[in-house]
Order: sequence, then C-alpha cells, then structure tokens
Amino acid sequence: MTIEVLAVLFLLLSVGGCKSREGETPTRGELTVLASESLAPILREEADAFMSVYPESRISVHEVDTREAIVALLNDSVSFIATDRKFNAEEQRVADKAQPDLEELYIARDALALLVQADNTLEEISMETLGAIMRAEIREWESLPASRLTGTIELVLTGKNSGAYELLKDHFFGLDGEIPVFATLSTQREVKGYVSHHPGAIGLVSAACLKDTTGQSPGEEAPRMVRSLAFTGVDSTGQKASYGFYQAYVHLGKYPLNYPVYICLNDSKSALGAGFSAFIASAPGQKIILDWGLVPVTMPVRLVQLN
Repeated sequence: MTIEVLAVLFLLLSVGGCKSREGETPTRGELTVLASESLAPILREEADAFMSVYPESRISVHEVDTREAIVALLNDSVSFIATDRKFNAEEQRVADKAQPDLEELYIARDALALLVQADNTLEEISMETLGAIMRAEIREWESLPASRLTGTIELVLTGKNSGAYELLKDHFFGLDGEIPVFATLSTQREVKGYVSHHPGAIGLVSAACLKDTTGQSPGEEAPRMVRSLAFTGVDSTGQKASYGFYQAYVHLGKYPLNYPVYICLNDSKSALGAGFSAFIASAPGQKIILDWGLVPVTMPVRLVQLN
C-alpha cells in the first residue's frame, strides 16, 4: 500500500512543486481539513487510515457547510477542503485572484437520494415531477396518486449554504428563486430523521448519509424506515426504464441526481495536504469511498443498491 501511495504522491509533487512548511513532509506534520457535511465521515475514515500508515501525521477533519469550507480556503484559513460541488462563478473569480495556486482533484461521484417514509407507496418519480415540486407547482400528495397519501408534500432540505441545496437549485433544476422548502434543517442526518418521523415528507440526502449509523437521541420516538425513490427514464432501446439509487447507475449517469466530489488544496502551503490527497486517490483511499456508497474515480462498481 505504501509503495502505491507514494507513487501517486510523486506524480502530484512533480506537477505541483510543493513547498512544505519547516519540518513538514508529505507523511509528517499537521493538517486541518474542512469537509462538506456529506463528506466529513468519509474524510475522517481516510484520515484515520492515513495516520495508521504514517503515525507522524496529524489530520483533523471538521464538518462545515460547503460555502463555509470554500470561503475558509479562499481566505487562506485552511489549505485543504473537500466539497460536494465546484466553485461557483463568484468563488472562482476570487480564487483566481487570491489563491492562484489551488489544485482541484476529482475523487468520486456522489448522488442525492430522494427519501420517503417506507409506508409511502410511491416507487418512482420523474425529474420533471421533482422539478415541479421544487418550483411549488406540485404541492399536494393527491397530485401523486401512487403515494396513496393526502395533504401537503413536506419538502425538507439543508440550508442555502449547503452543497445539496445549491446543487438542486442551480445545477439540477436551474431555479431563479429559492426552493420552497417546508422545513430547513441543519444537517442531512436531520433531514433523514425528519422523513422517518413524518409520512408526508420527502427529503434529499447524499449516499454517505444513508450509510451514517448515528443513533437517535435517548428518549426520542423510534423512527420509521426510510427508502429512496427510483427515477424514470429510458433505456438504450428507447423504452421506459426505472433507475434506482445504485452505484452502477450513478457511475453510468442513468441515476440523474449525480454529481462529482472534489478535494481542493493549496499544496504549495502543505506538503502533508499533498500526501493526504495522494492517499485518497490511491486504491486504499478509493476503496474507502466505495465502501461509503459513492462511486470511486479509479475502481469498478457493481449494481448494488445504496439503501
């Protein structure tokens, strides 16, 4: 494993020309990582694996909103972030002026699962229908009779600074205004928990959130099971098809709510950051990504349902 990691590291350092702080090397030193909420548990496992191989390294991973991570990097508060979206146009302009040495590394492909409570009998949905919900053109479950529900569709999401919100608003649906959410929650874990307790709710969370085993608070009412909806589409013959939340469908682009995941770092300011990014790009690091339900960049995937 060490030989493979160092081989990738050699390529990165050859390109980036990394200048380390005094006493720091690609396998020794201290590094603070800011990660979007959906990526923080993955980056913590990556850090633990890296530090087990290189015990002279100290990597701390902190969970923040996507926007907060990007702002911290552009302000030079940290040199390493992991995000669930690329810089927007405004952020890129700032980066070009303030941080011209930033390196971007594409490490995985993630996707947003559209969650409902298990008692909801709706099995699949189209992107057009979800877009209508996002634009408040569909507000009631009666418009989706396959659900066998009545009343308001309770759309719950994380806040405006989260990657999930910005992906839905700008990337997937190109909305001019804000998304008409029923409730705004702090974390994707809370979104999943809300759906589990409210039959009329739908929420969107990442693949990693579905793997999260964080328990509920003591005394909290036991949640119901949640499940993800499939999306309707067409197959290679032009026939109607249904694409569930599977890694292979995410990899092939057939599951529509898929998006790339990035590391962004200033490797001229952190040799350890360059070493850690090389580890994540190596086979051991990509295996961790695969195990969390995301699609790694360099490893094959099988048709495995993510929830």
